[in-house]
Amino acid sequence: MSDVIHKVKAGETLGAIANQNGITLAQLLAANPAISNPNQISVGQEITIPTTQGSSSGSGSTAGTITAGRLDSVFGFAVEQRDIPRKGGQPFIPISRTQIGVLHTTENGSLESSFKSLRDQFSAPHFVIGEGRIIQCRPLTAQGSALHGDAPCRANQAAVQIEMAAFTGGGHDGSTTTNLWLPKDDVLLPTVAIMAFCAGNGIDIPLQVPKEEWKDDASDMPLPWARKGNSRRIAAAAGDFPTRKGWWMHVEVPCQGPTWHHDCGRLRRREMIAKAQELLNP
Repeated sequence: MSDVIHKVKAGETLGAIANQNGITLAQLLAANPAISNPNQISVGQEITIPTTQGSSSGSGSTAGTITAGRLDSVFGFAVEQRDIPRKGGQPFIPISRTQIGVLHTTENGSLESSFKSLRDQFSAPHFVIGEGRIIQCRPLTAQGSALHGDAPCRANQAAVQIEMAAFTGGGHDGSTTTNLWLPKDDVLLPTVAIMAFCAGNGIDIPLQVPKEEWKDDASDMPLPWARKGNSRRIAAAAGDFPTRKGWWMHVEVPCQGPTWHHDCGRLRRREMIAKAQELLNP
């Protein structure tokens, strides 16, 4: 069966086109190597839709495989292996099955600049995601180091830490997280794929917000957020972390001084969780 040519209509994104055709963004980009920026397509542009046997959805072999804590691919997205070492070349610290994931954002303008910044600071998440790509920086059998891990919190015991690169949500100038936002497709879809994979496969992070009353609009968490005493961090320090399982955000994790990051702010986290559930239950 030959490939199909699709002409872009007003308001369409590559992610939406991929979903409509039962393929992943990664598969669509692979069929269109001339597209250098997945977020920049124009009305009338011709997009090649590859005809593939099997789709990226469902919980079969397309979900990906894991060997010694390292993914080769996940729901059609290739996973690049590029370790960020510990300071002094110390061995990685083993991690147990904590059923906690943490979402972060970087403000760097590209995936490569985000990775370089994290590498230079020895601040390793398990995954850095952007531009339709996934870089794995630590095996899932080892602790990440994108959180401060000092006692009593031991935040780096979070089983999976994800940095979503090139943050584009938030305020009108894209520099804050004070408005409801969702990552662009080239960040959103690979992140959702990792979340779906980590719902099982021995990682078993529940696809849920750790606390139901934590609303996406953050109406329960008065500003400013980048402080020790925001309401979610107070609850976390009092025992919610690491007792409550699911997908946390950096803004909620305790013991993150002196900077007390505020990412991911008013992230539409429940929509991301729903998209991950759709991958598992198409």
